[in-house]
Amino acid sequence: MTGRHPSGLNVTRRKDFAYLASLKEKRELVLKSRDAANLTHWGYVLSGEFPKGIKRELQRRARLQGQVKFLDAGAGLGQALAAAETASKNVQAYGLSPSTPKKIASVTKKLFGNAHFTLNPALANKCIVGHFEVTRVPDTFDVIQSFNALQYAHNKALALENLLNSLKRGGVLIASSTDIRAPLLSTSDPQAEKFARLSDEVTEQLLGTLRAQGFRISVATWHYYGDKVLRIRRGTKQANLSEFYEHRLLNNFPARLRQKKPRQLRLPFNS
Repeated sequence: MTGRHPSGLNVTRRKDFAYLASLKEKRELVLKSRDAANLTHWGYVLSGEFPKGIKRELQRRARLQGQVKFLDAGAGLGQALAAAETASKNVQAYGLSPSTPKKIASVTKKLFGNAHFTLNPALANKCIVGHFEVTRVPDTFDVIQSFNALQYAHNKALALENLLNSLKRGGVLIASSTDIRAPLLSTSDPQAEKFARLSDEVTEQLLGTLRAQGFRISVATWHYYGDKVLRIRRGTKQANLSEFYEHRLLNNFPARLRQKKPRQLRLPFNS
């Protein structure tokens, strides 16, 4: 399905995995920090982080190529959008979030009661509402960032594939290593060491597949709260991570994903 977003972007929704279209978030919001920049929940992020390394990347590209389109995956209340557009007059910033900015603003206000977390109305039409696994904006962005966002995707292979295919040729996805890698267990879990080894293996396999498809992957010279930051630069080909769609470490769904026809899958938290 294709549709023109109020921002003017050409937003598409995948039909082959339509199960997320009716996903209903029913879990309680989990506070990992009183700092709103780290306020996260399965499926969406309230943050809007904007690391200095992203600012430098946008300014460098603006000098070299003029107009730059930037996407914050997990845009929250849109702070990163506002910060990106002040970094250079040539930056056009957009956000992607599985929850509406209005809902995020409402939840944040209830939690904190602080006007600082009110949504900027000017940014409302720049936020695309949709799950990472379903939503694409093909061949559009020069820079996409994911910090405390992609790691909460229900299916990381699908989500990463969609984000990478939303890049222009030569565009770059910049994300923390935690957002890219397969998840880990708590260090107190007796299986944590074994799980960490398996997580490293599947992450390297996934990145190896992208390299074989012409993506250039490097580690940035700056860090994000101690995490390594990965730069994944698109070449001439699209990403295809279909071999990982059903991998048990990258997929929160209990049922098989590959179907001859699109069909709804029942999730543990569906109504």
